[in-house]
Amino acid sequence: MLGSDWDIKVATSSVAHGDAARRANEPGGIEWTHRFFAGVTPGDLLTCIARLLADRPTYTFSQWLDLDDEPGTGDTALGTPPDRLFKLRKRRTVMNTSSRKSGFFLIGGKANTCYASFLELAGGKDANILVIPHASGVPTEAAADVTDALSKLGATNVRVLKPPSRFAAGLASVLYKLGAKRLSRMISDTPIPEGTDAVYISGGDQERLVQKLGLGGIGALNTFSASGGLISGTSAGAACMGNLMITGGMKDGVIRANSLRTGKGLGLIARLVFDTHMKRERYNRPIMALATLDIDAAIGLDEDTGVWIDRSVAVVIGVGNVWFYRRHTDFKVNVVDGTAVGVDVTVCTAGGSFTI
Repeated sequence: MLGSDWDIKVATSSVAHGDAARRANEPGGIEWTHRFFAGVTPGDLLTCIARLLADRPTYTFSQWLDLDDEPGTGDTALGTPPDRLFKLRKRRTVMNTSSRKSGFFLIGGKANTCYASFLELAGGKDANILVIPHASGVPTEAAADVTDALSKLGATNVRVLKPPSRFAAGLASVLYKLGAKRLSRMISDTPIPEGTDAVYISGGDQERLVQKLGLGGIGALNTFSASGGLISGTSAGAACMGNLMITGGMKDGVIRANSLRTGKGLGLIARLVFDTHMKRERYNRPIMALATLDIDAAIGLDEDTGVWIDRSVAVVIGVGNVWFYRRHTDFKVNVVDGTAVGVDVTVCTAGGSFTI
C-alpha cells in the first residue's frame, strides 16, 4: 500500500528478549493490548490504525521523506519515537510556465470553447496540467474526454490523477486528521506533482468528488492554490469550490422550505456558493442558498461559460451568462408563496467583470 520506497520495520520491545524479560514485561504488554483494542469493532481497521499512530509503541519507519522527497541519512534508531516523521515542512510547488495565471477558472458544464481559455490561462501549450476526474462515475472516460480536448488544442503535458478507492480515501482522511499529511496523500494518491501549472477538475457528482479527494487531497489543492497555481473545474468541479456547496434539489425551480440540498465543499473559495447548468431552471437555487447558508454571495454559471476569479475580481469568459447574486438589506424569502425580495442579481456576458 505504501509503495517500494517505504521500508517498514517492527522494532521489538524487551518483551521478546529472553524469558526473564518476557515474564517481567508480559503484564504490561497484555494491559496495553487490552487498552488498545477496547471498544474496537472486529474488522475496524481504520480505528486500529488511528490508535496505532496515536500510541505507536513499537513501530517505526526506517526511511522517511524530507522536504525534497529524498531518503533520510539512515535508519531511524529502534525505540526512537517517530513523531518527527509526521512533522514534514510545507512543500513549495514550483511553477514552470511564466505566462500562467493564478486563481480559479470555473465553468458551468459542457466545456467546449472554454477549453481554449483554460489552456491560455494555464500558460499555453507547454503548460503542465493535471486532470482530476474523481467526480465522475466513469473517471477513465471523463479524463480521456478532457485530455483529448486539450491535446487537440496542442497541449503537450497533460497528466491524469487516478481516483483512490473508497477505503483508501477514508483511511487517508483518518491519517490527515492525525497529522500524517504526507502519508495521507500517498495512500489516497492525491499529491499534486512538482511543477504543475494548472489543475482541471472534471464534472460528475460533487459529493463523490469531495469524498474521493479526502482531507489529504483537499489539503493538497489548498497548498497548490496558495502557492499560485491555477485551479479550474467544470460542473461538479466548479460547484464544489466553496466551503459549502449545492448538491441538488429544486428541480422544478420553485422556492419552498427544505427544497435545496447542500453539503460541505472543498473550501478553496471562502464565503461563496457556486451553481452550474443554470438553464436547467436553477435560477432560484442561489437565492435559496443566500436564504439558508452562511455565505456572502452566490454565482451561477451557464454551460460552456466560465468565470476567472483572481483575488477579488471575477472576469466572465465563454458563450453564455454568469449570474452574481447578493442580498440587499431588505432581503427576504417567502417559502409559502415562493417569492423573494431584496435580491441583487448582476448578469454578465463574456468580457464583463464584477467584484466579489
